[in-house]
Amino acid sequence: MPVKIRLQRHGKKGKPFYWIVAANSRAKRDGKFLEKLGTYNPVTNPAQIEIDVDAAVKWLKNGAQPSDTARRILSYKGVLLKYHLLGGVAKGALTEEQAEAKFNAWVEEKANKVSTKEQNIDRQFSALVENKLSKENIFIDYVSGKDFDRMEYQKLLATLKENDELVIKSIDRLGRNYDEILEQWQSITKKKKVNITVLDFPLLNTKNSNDNITGKLISDIVLQVLSYVAQFEREQIKQRQMEGIREAKKKGKKVLVIDKRNHLGGNIYTEKRRGINVHVYGAHIFHTSNKKVWDYINQFTEFNRYTNSPIARYKNELYNLPFNMNTFNKLWNDVITPEDALRHINEEREELLKELNGREPKNLEEQAISLIGKTIYEKLIKGYTEKQWGMSCTEIPAFIIKRLPVRLVYDNNYFNDKYQGIPIDGYTKIIEKMLGVDEYGNKTIESDDTKGIIDLKLGYDYFENKEELDKISDKIIFTGPIDQYYNYKFGHLEYRTVRFETEELEVNNYQGNAVVNYTEKDIPYTRIIEHKHFEIGNQLGIPETEELESYGHTIISKEFSEEWNETKEAYYPINNKINNEIYEKYKKLSEQDNKIIFGGRLRRIQIL
Repeated sequence: MPVKIRLQRHGKKGKPFYWIVAANSRAKRDGKFLEKLGTYNPVTNPAQIEIDVDAAVKWLKNGAQPSDTARRILSYKGVLLKYHLLGGVAKGALTEEQAEAKFNAWVEEKANKVSTKEQNIDRQFSALVENKLSKENIFIDYVSGKDFDRMEYQKLLATLKENDELVIKSIDRLGRNYDEILEQWQSITKKKKVNITVLDFPLLNTKNSNDNITGKLISDIVLQVLSYVAQFEREQIKQRQMEGIREAKKKGKKVLVIDKRNHLGGNIYTEKRRGINVHVYGAHIFHTSNKKVWDYINQFTEFNRYTNSPIARYKNELYNLPFNMNTFNKLWNDVITPEDALRHINEEREELLKELNGREPKNLEEQAISLIGKTIYEKLIKGYTEKQWGMSCTEIPAFIIKRLPVRLVYDNNYFNDKYQGIPIDGYTKIIEKMLGVDEYGNKTIESDDTKGIIDLKLGYDYFENKEELDKISDKIIFTGPIDQYYNYKFGHLEYRTVRFETEELEVNNYQGNAVVNYTEKDIPYTRIIEHKHFEIGNQLGIPETEELESYGHTIISKEFSEEWNETKEAYYPINNKINNEIYEKYKKLSEQDNKIIFGGRLRRIQIL
């Protein structure tokens, strides 16, 4: 019986709460389970997680597969570490005492680390103390609450008297959006007649006056303007959503979005950690030359001006990608002009072409050298490709590489598209706005004339209910493996998967660039992503203010290309003769099927 470790919902609307359970993977999402392993409360600040480590390890040893969210929780609480250590004991690499000592040391180190929220609170507390507020007059909330039912906040309100002064570090302490902030501000300043000072926003100081204009009036005007702007933006988005849904209704269309994970967005899912938008399943840079597409996506978010300029690292040498004049100048010191670069490349190509003596390249190594020369191949292609494929370049067929981009300009922009960037709020927010839901999947724009047009199922396996779902669907957009959709009718396709090791580091700037590819074979990972560098303002690791939440730390993800099996996520198909022959059969079958549209990188095998 296949077992899944996953979350089971037990919270109320808007206040999620989950049990962590081991359950039959074929059981209903929130149905019967085999064992309760713990609880997860994301409402608290920071989130509270309780888990039976030994019980969870037992299920892992028995072959249980955690969901993506559960895996992150297990990693955070040390379950995966203990499982790994016990594996070492079984292999004789460690004694039980050594494994236990390593685990206890990790637990102690973890306990000594100050959480993000606690660090943020510490900064706020210090700022208040510096402004000569006594500690007994400082109220600290450790729990989030969207309805202002927070204990310390309510205690503060009860304490406030007329003509008191309320000092807060930043305006967002009063609410999660400007409507909430304005409501609380007016309640405190108008009803209670209390002055407010916002340390990070000098204009919001009701005690100040300028040319007989009171601080209360200035503050009210500033907050009203901010609230109007925010409301206008929300209404614009909501209006476009409503129009789209109404248009779908006119045409008799309904949409059901299904994701087997417990969150929106698929592989473009981003989540905020310590003030940094983390690309959980690898980096995605939005780029297009189609203005219609660009204008459409900009309805739902604002993009920064990020330009994808990855770096290749070979031993202690750094090179620009794609191959351009900066790359060639670094490889050959005498290269200044495009002519110089072509001379070197062609000289190296000719050496191999002479060896081939008219014969076609028989593998990727020969093909690559015939296109770009030996120096570039050995430093920037060979090791990376072998890690990506899990085999030697001499074993990879030549047809894999049809061309290699050579740019004879001093331009590090990876893409040629006219428009590119990263959504400022992360990709998940785009999906939420498109579907009219919040981060918990609750509807935000539903009305009588739009009800039932868009539905959403998270943590739901399409294949467990495929027959029923196919019957009610006029058209299916499927972004998973094409062979799985057709129940492996012509056999299984081979894929590669990607494993991510994400770390939080107490340094402000780890590698100075969003993406660094490691092209040596001896380095096990293919690249490191430093997530903060996708965001304009953090690319130098220098905050706009000293209180920027992401300041002083960073988050990196190491990517490992690994062999795939059915328990792992398929990331990209293997391009070889056998796979191509099987794929062509599925492709032909799909072309005869008018009901299905295949999307995503798993829809086809691409040749470089």
